[in-house]
Amino acid sequence: MPRLDNHRQPRNRGAALLTALGILVLFVMLGSAYVQYMAIEKDEADYEIRKARARMLAEGGLNAGIGEIQAAIARGETPAERYEFRLPIYVYRGQGTEVFPQTVEVVVRDENARINLNHAPLSVLTSVGFDPSQARALIASLPGNGKTGAWLTSLDELRTRHILSLEEFGTMDKGLFTVYSAADQADPRAFLNVNTMPPAGLAAVFGVSRDEAAELAQKRPFSDWRDVAAKSGRDPSTYNIKPSVEGGDVMPDALTFTSRTYHVTCTAFVQSESARRQDARYPVDAVIVFLDNGDYEVRHWISGIGNTSETNGPAPEATVETSGVVETSPIASPDAQSDGTTDAAK
Repeated sequence: MPRLDNHRQPRNRGAALLTALGILVLFVMLGSAYVQYMAIEKDEADYEIRKARARMLAEGGLNAGIGEIQAAIARGETPAERYEFRLPIYVYRGQGTEVFPQTVEVVVRDENARINLNHAPLSVLTSVGFDPSQARALIASLPGNGKTGAWLTSLDELRTRHILSLEEFGTMDKGLFTVYSAADQADPRAFLNVNTMPPAGLAAVFGVSRDEAAELAQKRPFSDWRDVAAKSGRDPSTYNIKPSVEGGDVMPDALTFTSRTYHVTCTAFVQSESARRQDARYPVDAVIVFLDNGDYEVRHWISGIGNTSETNGPAPEATVETSGVVETSPIASPDAQSDGTTDAAK
């Protein structure tokens, strides 16, 4: 019997060794997985920091742009189409805070230079490329004259209301249209600026050809309604937007010579120190109405769409803030003109 015990002991010790090695391998694998998990978590945390910095840059740039537009309007000037600002990013480096100035670009678009689809008459809509049946369907879907429709809040509603097909919507010039420019939807006034509209818009408003509209645009600025009639060479009663009073001496309520509604966009980028990490992109987009008393109202505000390094497609966490009437920009005619930064942070 003692001999049998002596033979069994080496086999037991071999099994124990294999068990120990197996446990050791398991712990190595768990430790490696934990290290990888922590590296991913650190990358995610770093990205959230970069995204927060990009958001602060974008919102700071947009607010700086609003200030520049206010100042230009106060001076009686037309705001620039683009502004650049050097804004700081503050980064804590253990011993203290370092400052990394970044350049952000603000793009400004004149909403009063666009055809407002909520208030355009049938003749204007057909002049910019809508089929008469489409124009009538659009007008019938809006409130007014006892109808219980709803105002357009974005160009996308031309599809969702089945006014345009997906293909028609995709080929239209969206830079010619807006739904934001009327300060009061129930009583829209002074929402079409004839001094800044592109020739396609002038052609639609005055009922002239594109060539005549291009020539008329060269004669701007218009100083008053008589100046408009004289330079157009046409009786105002023939315009697609008629004078407010019969006789043509009073400008239509819809028209104006100055703009007060602007679409302001600022997109900030913050680059990663490492090529394998994701850069942060954060856009802020707003429509601002500037009041005669120097104040302004936010008509539409959307931030965080596409806030990764990808430029196509919205991110799921976009937030929208609106004040007053909500709106966005819609359709356009075939030859209508469309409207036509970023730096590394540590």
